[in-house]
Amino acid sequence: MTGMIVAPQLEAVEAGAKVLADGGNAYDVALACAFVQFIVDPHSCRVGGYLLLTSQPAGYEPSRRGARWLSFGG
Repeated sequence: MTGMIVAPQLEAVEAGAKVLADGGNAYDVALACAFVQFIVDPHSCRVGGYLLLTSQPAGYEPSRRGARWLSFGG
């Protein structure tokens, strides 16, 4: 298992790390981090916020364009 989790609050990072260790994927981790971030620091993370997620599937080869991006803003 490899990955990098970035969030403003340590509690959100820890929640994301637990989800990743339990077999979750990048999307599961992003949601877990967002939910915890909303609880511990609601002023910086709320409905109508912004998300940027870049994921790379197992076996990714740059020549095959396998990376995926998810972005939205409210």
